This record gives sequence, C-alpha cells and structure tokens, in this order.
Amino acid sequence: MKRFVFSFLKELLGLVEILLVLRIVLRYFGANPYALAVKLLYQITGFLIYPFKGIFPDAYFSGFGLIDLSALSAGFGYLILVLVVLKFLRLFVEK
Repeated sequence: MKRFVFSFLKELLGLVEILLVLRIVLRYFGANPYALAVKLLYQITGFLIYPFKGIFPDAYFSGFGLIDLSALSAGFGYLILVLVVLKFLRLFVEK
C-alpha cells in the first residue's frame, strides 16, 4: 500500500509538471489560444494554476516571448507540496 501511494503521488506530480511545462512553452511561443488542443490544455492547467495566479505578473521579453510565471510558480508549489506530503507519510507509515 505504501509503495502504491508514493508511486501514485510521484506519477501525479510528473503529469502535472508535464502539463505546466507544455503551458509555459506554448505561452512563450505565442500559441493560438483558440486552437482546440491549446484551449483544452489552457483549461486544464488554468484549474491547476488558479491558486497561484497573481503572485507574480507574467514576464514579457521584447523579441523573445512571454514567461508564464503563474504556471512556473504552480510547478514549484506542487513540487514542494508533494515533497512535504511524502515526508509526512514516511514519518507515520510503518515500513
């Protein structure tokens, strides 16, 4: 059971991180937000980054693109959350 929970949390974090990285890359290159795949990804990740929206404004670099700092902070936030939960579980779950 312990291995299943740890594995599940790590896989879930991996999926969330992949989705957030895709969002960051698509926003950086200015993908069309009305394209079906991009719109779907933005809707899914919009739910994930909602708690982190507004912490940092998006960064615009002239000649380069847009860095979605909300998605970047969400990635770090979820990483820290999962690491804390895993440490907490290790303290209270028998080996």
